Amino acid sequence: MFSLEFNRLLSYYQDMPDIDLNETGSRKKDKETRQREKKDKDRRIAEGGYERVMVDIGKAEGFFPGNLMETINKNIDGDKPDIGRIDLLPGYTLFDVRKADAQNVVAALKNADFFGRRLYAEIADPDKDYAAMRKRRSKRGDRKDDDRPQKRRDRREDAHEDRRRRRDDAFAAVASRKPRKEKPRKEKPSKKADKAPKKPKYNGNYDIFINKKKK
Repeated sequence: MFSLEFNRLLSYYQDMPDIDLNETGSRKKDKETRQREKKDKDRRIAEGGYERVMVDIGKAEGFFPGNLMETINKNIDGDKPDIGRIDLLPGYTLFDVRKADAQNVVAALKNADFFGRRLYAEIADPDKDYAAMRKRRSKRGDRKDDDRPQKRRDRREDAHEDRRRRRDDAFAAVASRKPRKEKPRKEKPSKKADKAPKKPKYNGNYDIFINKKKK
């Protein structure tokens, strides 16, 4: 009985893949590596002679090193600054810039336009959670963007409703008017028919002559 059960289990598991005990360890190692890389990208302390700057846009919005350099050079006054290491994260970007140029770069990036998006920049603060701050700012921006079209739609709908109401009132006023009764026209008597026929005009003593003849 035992041998039959053992043979059944053996046949069931003989095609199963081998368990690699090192696989779990390798996954854990990969996860730790990714965490270290993320932490290294999110470092807030610049290298010697540089300042670490944060700008509130990242690769999730299509912002890459070339875009950063172009935006800085387009908006800064004076010579082009010396930019060091650039670390792109999904919601923001951290980069090194020489201390002498740091404040000019921050001023150039503040309110700079990236395809309709207003940027914000500051010297990186080691204690700030920029990922959470970016999410809150995105939500506020989405609410504002949603409110403006809604207000415009409401104004258009109100104007349309007002025009429709005025049109309906005008139609109702026309429909409520009583039709005018036309008075029968009186036919004027013909002047020629009323007048007695005129006697023919005669010259001389025609009447006297006729009267004498009748006698």
